[in-house]
Amino acid sequence: MIYFLLEERSMQRALENLLPLIIPGESYEIRSHNGKEDLQLAIRKVVPTLSRQPGVIIVILHDQNSHNCLELKNKLKVLSERADCEVLIRIVCKELEAWFLGDMAAIEQAYPRFRAAKFQNRKRFRNTDEIKKPSEHLRRIVPELKRYDILSKLDAAERISACMNVRNNRSKSFNHFVTGLKKIVS
Repeated sequence: MIYFLLEERSMQRALENLLPLIIPGESYEIRSHNGKEDLQLAIRKVVPTLSRQPGVIIVILHDQNSHNCLELKNKLKVLSERADCEVLIRIVCKELEAWFLGDMAAIEQAYPRFRAAKFQNRKRFRNTDEIKKPSEHLRRIVPELKRYDILSKLDAAERISACMNVRNNRSKSFNHFVTGLKKIVS
């Protein structure tokens, strides 16, 4: 059994679509939390208990936002050091929406008025993990989303992740997640 500990429901919605493609046939449970603090508290409390089950793997996904990636990963390692199983920690750079921007074709499938060809070769979208506030960029470039003051992260996660190609994404953090997950379950 693989337990995924996440900081928010939009990540859960995305993983519900992506995990069957990344690790077909594997048993897993996804647990989303109410933000970073809630996730970090849960890591301290839940990981030791979950990790006692035979054959368990725990995967922790946390947005980088403005944190230093290495410092954040080390902090999460310390929080999960009481685990009696393998723990995979992956940092989503900077936010989940960077994974979506890494697959412009998926955005176009999810939102038909969007034209991937117009954006995919622009310099700012070549390394989507470096984009500050990718959720804002997504809202600004997708015609169907421009009318909203705030991106509906749950809806975007549901729609875009359902169209994503897990083998072709410009987001390095997405690719590290996929590679790490496949390696840990093999």
